[in-house]
Amino acid sequence: MPSHRVKEVPEAIRVAFEGLKKKLNSHLSLVKIGDNYYVNETATQFSDEKNKKITVSRYIGKIGSDGSFTEAMHRKKETRVKSIRELIAAKKLEEDSNSILYPDDIDLKLLEMLSANGREPVAELSKVLGLSQAACKYRIQRLEKRYGITYTVEVGPRPFNFFRYVAFVRFGRDKPDIETLRKVIGKEPLVQLALSLKGPHDLFLYMLAENTQLLEDAIYRMRSELPMTRYKAYWNVTYISRAYGYLPLRQEFIELLKEKVWHRSKEHPRRLPDQLLEREYLVLSQLNKDGRISFVDLDKKLNLNPGASDYTYNRLIEKGMIERVTINMEKPQMKYPALFVVKQPDINAFNIHRNEFRAKLIALPKTPANTVCLEGDIGAPYGLVYIMPIYTNTESATKIIADLSKQSIKDIRDYIVTDTIIGTLGFRRIAPEQTYQYNFILKSQNQK
Repeated sequence: MPSHRVKEVPEAIRVAFEGLKKKLNSHLSLVKIGDNYYVNETATQFSDEKNKKITVSRYIGKIGSDGSFTEAMHRKKETRVKSIRELIAAKKLEEDSNSILYPDDIDLKLLEMLSANGREPVAELSKVLGLSQAACKYRIQRLEKRYGITYTVEVGPRPFNFFRYVAFVRFGRDKPDIETLRKVIGKEPLVQLALSLKGPHDLFLYMLAENTQLLEDAIYRMRSELPMTRYKAYWNVTYISRAYGYLPLRQEFIELLKEKVWHRSKEHPRRLPDQLLEREYLVLSQLNKDGRISFVDLDKKLNLNPGASDYTYNRLIEKGMIERVTINMEKPQMKYPALFVVKQPDINAFNIHRNEFRAKLIALPKTPANTVCLEGDIGAPYGLVYIMPIYTNTESATKIIADLSKQSIKDIRDYIVTDTIIGTLGFRRIAPEQTYQYNFILKSQNQK
């Protein structure tokens, strides 16, 4: 950016500059960068490094076109900027940070479209956004790098006859370290997510199981591992209904679905509703690893006839085994994830404003990911569980949840997620009309 010492300046700038020189009684210089005018102060100071006095130039503020003077932030003890060049660099860093936390409208729309269909061709995306294909592809790659975006399938476990459960674990005086937990819990394919917590409990687990007996067997296996037997642990396990959001499934769980592959025999002449063809399992497994892989490449990789993987993918969607290929932001640029347990002592009072709650839940913020990445009903205690990204230190997350659920703050138990032990959180930006809460709201409004 070109800059030069100013000889001729607008009258308002000149008057303000002369006034500053008299007021500060120091040697000032005026520099123009672009259309803006900046003021430097020149002074001498002793340098310990050089063991002598040196002349330094220090940025002190900016003069607006109307003659107003804006003092440099470092003079208000908000930064350590020492020159105009440093100021420009700091401003650029601030702008980059803002664009990451608050993307422009095109990026927000692109995130919505990729969340709804991670396989949407660039040609279609660019047409909707009014961009060239090259510009659209560039934006996608930038978003992928910025937020650590991966593409995976959103799988509905119910068609496979699996149910959802969560566990809150509190350890005694001593507790295992993260690596021990990762080693033990990672062996259990029924666990899709394990989070280390700061709060009333130490650990949160999200699990899938076909029945409570298999769930109890999995918990027993984890508790019986030699490293875990050294620590006292108090487990609170309950179901969780699927209400909003999704959690990516671990590949270890997908491999369990091999047991659901149907092989024709005299004993099993027809497949059951929760069973898969071998081709369906193979396509599902590969898309869980990379949901955006081309069907041409997938056909070759799986030795299928041309077009077979495309047909199979659409059949899985029709049968409800896959809802969509979606995105997962592994780096949503948040301060930290937070988890909340909201008690519901009065379900009738909650039902009165249930549609208002749903509308707030699915509303889109200006930030990259949805306000909540996962929400569901639980039975112990009866109420709700939320997982949501926290972007700023000043944000009152508990108040947000209280406003969202219309519950008293005293009925909310909050946790900070300190580490992801196993699995990954499903941060994305799904549009309201892509959620079934949206359909519930429309249905209830039509019934009035």
